[in-house]
Amino acid sequence: MKDENIEQLKNTIGNLTIMDPSQNGIGSNKSFLEKQYLYQRSSVLLTKEVGSKTAWTKADVEQHRDLLINAALAIFRP
Repeated sequence: MKDENIEQLKNTIGNLTIMDPSQNGIGSNKSFLEKQYLYQRSSVLLTKEVGSKTAWTKADVEQHRDLLINAALAIFRP
């Protein structure tokens, strides 16, 4: 069953994480719970943190968005 709150956010920066291309292909458009094992086995800490969640909610997406934006500003702001 699709969560309409997440459907609205699925193509936003808050719903993105770094994955190996082959893992991304395996995960494809599956639900969070179906992809959680891929996130947990990632070598990228940020992605492992996503996998440590028990669900992927609107609040999680918004929190992840803020984390990514703040990281980008810290790295790229002159």
